[in-house]
Amino acid sequence: TQERIVGFQFHPWVGSNTGGSPSLAMEIKAGKFRRVIRHTNGNTSTSATQTMLTKDYGAVPYDKWIDFEVYYDPAGGEVTGRVIINMVVDGVRTRMDDYTGRCLHSWSSWPFWKIGVYDWNINSSGGSAARIVYFDMAAHGKATPTTFESVIGLTAAPPAPNQPPIVSVGANASYTAGTTTFPLDATV
Repeated sequence: TQERIVGFQFHPWVGSNTGGSPSLAMEIKAGKFRRVIRHTNGNTSTSATQTMLTKDYGAVPYDKWIDFEVYYDPAGGEVTGRVIINMVVDGVRTRMDDYTGRCLHSWSSWPFWKIGVYDWNINSSGGSAARIVYFDMAAHGKATPTTFESVIGLTAAPPAPNQPPIVSVGANASYTAGTTTFPLDATV
C-alpha cells in the first residue's frame, strides 16, 4: 500500500527556499515504521539529485503509546552527520538507529522541523482520510550524543561494585610472648 504518515520531518532550508523532500523523516508505510534520510551527496545545487537511504524499523505497534527519542546533528550535510533514534513502547527502550554519515541536503543551511500527520498523496491513495496521532511533548536544544543520552535517562554502565582490598603481610610466622619486634614484609 501507499500509506505514508509521518511523525516528524526535518526539511532542508536556506533563505526562503524550503524545497525538496525532508532530509530526515519517520514514516509509516504499509504498516511499518521506516526512517528515511535524504541528502545531495555534497552537491550544493538546489536542483541536485537526492540520495535516499531507508531503514525499516518493523511493524507499527498500533493502539500503544510510543515515544521516539531523536538526536539529529546534520553537520551541514557533511559525512560527520549523526542520527540516533530510540523507540520506547510499554516502558521498553529500543535503539532503532545509530547512523553516521550525510543526513542533510548540502545546499541547506539548517533544517526546519515539523511534527504531525502528513500524507502528501491522501486524495489519490484511496482509503480513509481519517488519522489520529497524539503528541505529548516535544523539545529541542543543543546536545552531543553523550548529553542526549543523559537527558533521556540513559547512562553508562554502572561502575563495578567496591571490592575489598587485597593485602599480603608475608609468610605465616610464630612468635613467643615477650618478643618486641616483628619483621613485616607487606604489600597492598
